[in-house]
Amino acid sequence: KVIDLLPAYRTQLGDWPVVNRDEFEQWLQGADENLAALTARFPKLINTIVSYLDSIGEIVHLPQPAKIFVSPQFLCGDIIGKVLAPHEFPCAVLNRRTPTQDGHVTNADLSRVFDEDRAILVREVLIDVGIAFAVSAEAVLVPCMLT
Repeated sequence: KVIDLLPAYRTQLGDWPVVNRDEFEQWLQGADENLAALTARFPKLINTIVSYLDSIGEIVHLPQPAKIFVSPQFLCGDIIGKVLAPHEFPCAVLNRRTPTQDGHVTNADLSRVFDEDRAILVREVLIDVGIAFAVSAEAVLVPCMLT
C-alpha cells in the first residue's frame, strides 16, 4: 500500500524530494487511516516500513542525520550524478577564475552547477552521503576531484 502512495508524495514534494525522518513518519501516518491505526498500535512498524522501502530502493534513508530521499533518482542522478559526471560538475569548477586542483569546491561553484537556492542544501547532502567533507563554511573537499 505504501509503495502505491509514494508517487503522489514525490509529486507533492516537488523539486526537492528530501524530508527528515519525522516528516516522513508524519506522512506515513496521515497517508492512510489503516496504516495510521497499525502504526499507533505497533510503533516499531514505521522502522520496518522505512527499512523495507530503503532495501528495495523506493527511498534512500540516511540514519544520520535522519534524512529520507523520497526519490532515489533525485539523489543519485540529480545530485551525485552531477558531482561525479565529468561533463557536468568538474567543467563548471574548472571554468571559474581561479581553478584549484586540490579538490576544494566552493559554495559559489555549487551555485554555478545547481540552482543558487539549492547550493547549500546540495552541500549538506554531499557531506551527509560522504562524497564531500567540510573544510570551511565556504568550501568542501571532494576527494574524487583531487588531481
